[in-house]
Amino acid sequence: MTTTSKLPTEMAILSALGFGPETLLLSEPKMFMNERFLASLLVELEDELESNGAQRALFQIGLLFGLRDAYRMTSVENAEPSQSVARSTLLALQFRQDESAAASGTFQMPGTWPDKYEAYARLLKLGPDTMPSCAMSAGYTSGWLSGTLDTDVLVIEETCTACGDTACSFTAHEVATVAATRSKEELRLVPELSYDTFREISRSFAQPLKSTTSPTTPPIDFDPTMVHVWGPVMVLPFTNIDESLRTVKMLGRTPDTCDVRSVVIDLQGECLNKSLTTVNLENILETVETWGAEAILANVSPLAEPIVADLEIKHLLLRKNLPEAIATAFQVAEAQRHIL
Repeated sequence: MTTTSKLPTEMAILSALGFGPETLLLSEPKMFMNERFLASLLVELEDELESNGAQRALFQIGLLFGLRDAYRMTSVENAEPSQSVARSTLLALQFRQDESAAASGTFQMPGTWPDKYEAYARLLKLGPDTMPSCAMSAGYTSGWLSGTLDTDVLVIEETCTACGDTACSFTAHEVATVAATRSKEELRLVPELSYDTFREISRSFAQPLKSTTSPTTPPIDFDPTMVHVWGPVMVLPFTNIDESLRTVKMLGRTPDTCDVRSVVIDLQGECLNKSLTTVNLENILETVETWGAEAILANVSPLAEPIVADLEIKHLLLRKNLPEAIATAFQVAEAQRHIL
């Protein structure tokens, strides 16, 4: 067990608030994949720690996540991360080469966070910022690179959508050399930060992910009119609006849904009635979200596409057919596995 006395200052404060490395929060991928979940966390930390303290705490939470995922990935045999797009991470990372840095012999790696979840979350609850504010994303990327490259890496955000920029971009530096090239203000998130301490904490809960066989097609006895649950994945047919809504509400009252991390809603190519469907479909999606699960829509007909496009649920996953949706659901469920 990790004791509070061993934690860096901000992480000790977070532990006292119930957000320490041994809590479920540090295994909750929705902090990176769901802007509304993250927005609520941002507001709470701002209230408790004020702006600078909240930003440092978010950086350290991200650092723990990133190091943990890096150690998990390196423990899996035959891992093949892309050279241009980092895989096996909760946070989407895109990198590009910096030839000028290579020529000078220094380590610098520019990149972007294409999904901009943290910037959108800040805009949603706290409004625009005057400085780059994706602290958790910077911490995560710092940790992931530090763990995979086996050297201490610090990521500094250069442009931020929350500041009105078009992209959330960053540059990764080696900690040993970054102080000579960046200002104290740019290094504000990591005063006297001990990477060794974070490595120790991260390794303590970075158990390798268990392999999961993801079906690419439904079982032979699959009945498209019935609700199916395979461990963390549920498939829900959407043949009747009222019946589907009642089914979801009923399932939400059963203990079995605690283990469901992904719900495939099969629209079965139906031509949806906009006046009747939009509100009920949004109610279903919101109910699934209260379970802590990710919703995926499958078999959206061309006539139903405008209705789906008008839904207020952002970043909704869509798949063209049921087998593809089920495969995606297992991938999402694997990413959302709670391992401490």
